[in-house]
Amino acid sequence: MDERDERIQRIKRIRRKRVITVLVLCGVLVALVGGYKSLIRHNEERAAKEAAEDQERIDSVTEKVQITDFLLRDVSEFAFTNADASYHFVWKQEGNYGNWIRQGQENFPTNAEKVQTIAGYFCNMTGTRKISGEGVVLETYGLDDTRFTATLTLDDGTVEKFRIGDAAPYSAGRYMLKESTGEVFIVSNLIYKQLSTEEKKLVQGETFPSAMPEKISQVRI
Repeated sequence: MDERDERIQRIKRIRRKRVITVLVLCGVLVALVGGYKSLIRHNEERAAKEAAEDQERIDSVTEKVQITDFLLRDVSEFAFTNADASYHFVWKQEGNYGNWIRQGQENFPTNAEKVQTIAGYFCNMTGTRKISGEGVVLETYGLDDTRFTATLTLDDGTVEKFRIGDAAPYSAGRYMLKESTGEVFIVSNLIYKQLSTEEKKLVQGETFPSAMPEKISQVRI
């Protein structure tokens, strides 16, 4: 091979190296651009998620709605369950006086004041509307197989049933299902704590006749 042919081959090798180098640089550039776009997209998605979570937190605190609106004096039966047991109480009226008694156990020393306190939380209840009844997936909120339930029967025969589920984000409360409408709300943690009452707190040390204030028409001394 003469000097001219050798020079031509050298030039060809240099050109091939340049082409390979350009191709490699193009590949690196494409990868960098793709990675940059992925990073931007990831940051945008994270920002949108954080904004949605912030809005949910704000809504859970500020957007209050009425869930129930009836009086305790209109409740004739109150039943609830928790992780330990199930309870069913009936209001027994005797003249101007009355008392909460445990269904089927009239001699059970019921702490009527405690029963009224628990039932009272469900009579005029507000919360935050989260999801309408249509398309609700109960297991998402721990409402499909919960032990925490409450049932109130009114004098007119109306029955209202509720289920308490998982804790809501940001310590906003607990998810609650109103079965009559299928709506899920966030309600105060106090309702969950009341339903968690131990049986010993439902026992009255000494029992005395009691009456709801609304049902007393006359007091004589």
